[in-house]
Amino acid sequence: MRSSIRLVLVGLSVAFIASALARMLQPESATRPRAAVLDVVVAARDIDVGKALAAEDLSTERVADSPKARTGIALAAAAVGRTASTAIRKGQLIREDDLAAPGAGASLASLVPPGQRAVTVALRDSGPGPALYPGAFVDVLVTADIPSKASGFREAMTRTVIERSRVLAVNDLGIGGKAPASTDSRERRAAPRNPTITLLVTPDQAAQLELASVRGTVGIALCAGTDAASGPVAAPGITTSGMLGITIEPEPTPSVTPPPAPPPVTPEPAEAEKPTAEVPAEPPKPQVWEVVVVRGENTVKHGFPIKAPPTSEPPAAAPADPKR
Repeated sequence: MRSSIRLVLVGLSVAFIASALARMLQPESATRPRAAVLDVVVAARDIDVGKALAAEDLSTERVADSPKARTGIALAAAAVGRTASTAIRKGQLIREDDLAAPGAGASLASLVPPGQRAVTVALRDSGPGPALYPGAFVDVLVTADIPSKASGFREAMTRTVIERSRVLAVNDLGIGGKAPASTDSRERRAAPRNPTITLLVTPDQAAQLELASVRGTVGIALCAGTDAASGPVAAPGITTSGMLGITIEPEPTPSVTPPPAPPPVTPEPAEAEKPTAEVPAEPPKPQVWEVVVVRGENTVKHGFPIKAPPTSEPPAAAPADPKR
C-alpha cells in the first residue's frame, strides 16, 4: 500500500516537473495572446477638399485594434462616391468625420460639372409635392406682370424659361441623402409652405432664375426621365387674356387734324433811299463894332459894320444873252 502511494507521488512530481520544463522551453510568442486586428480604409494619394472619392483614391490596410482604428471606415465601397470635407493626406486613416454626409452641401458641390452652376430658388407653393425628388428633371416656369400693348394695362404672363433642368436638392435633401422620417400632423402644419429646390443650370440660366425670383414667381413642371434634352426655349408664353380666349382690340388712336399752315409771308421790297436835299448854308452874320455911349442914366449902343477885305477871286461872268 505504501509503495503504491509512493509511486503515485513520484508520478505526480515527474508530471509537474515535465510541465514546468515544457512551459520554460516554449517560445514567448506562443504563450502571448494574439492581438486583434482590423481592416481600415486609408488614402492612396493626397485628396483635396470637395473631391468625390473614387476607388483608385483608396486602399485597405490591416492594423491593430485600437480606439482610433475603430473610428475608420472598414470597407472602401462605403467611401466611394463620398465627398471629402477636409484635406486628406496619403496614408491617412479615412473616418466618417472626414467625409460629407450624403446630400449635404459639400457633396452637392462635387455634382456640379465645370461650366455649370447650382442655384437654389423658392417655389410659389408645394408644387408637385411628393413627386419632386433629388435627381428629377423639371421645366422652370416664370409668372410676372408685364405691360399689355393692347389694353395699356399690366397683365400676368407665364413662360417656360428653362427646360429639363436636373434637381440637385429639394429643401435640405440632396442627391444620395436619406429622406427624413415621416413627421406627425403637427409638424407638417408647421412646415413651410414654400419649398426650395436646387437646380443645375448654365450661368445664363442662373441669371434668368435670379431675375424671376425678384420680379415674379417661379413654378416647376416635372419631366419624364425619357424626355430628350431640348434646345433653347422658343415658346412665347401665355397671358391671362390668351388663356381665357379674350381678344383685346387696341383702342383707336384719335385723329388729330393739324392746324392750317400760316400763309407765306412775302417780304416787302426795300424802299429806295430818297436823296436828301441839301440845306443851304446860312449866310454869315455881318460883323459889327459895338460902341456903348453912356449919358447919365441913359445907355445907347451903336454898331458900326466892319468891311470885309476884298477877295482875290475874279467876279463871276454874267450869263450871255441868248438873243444875241
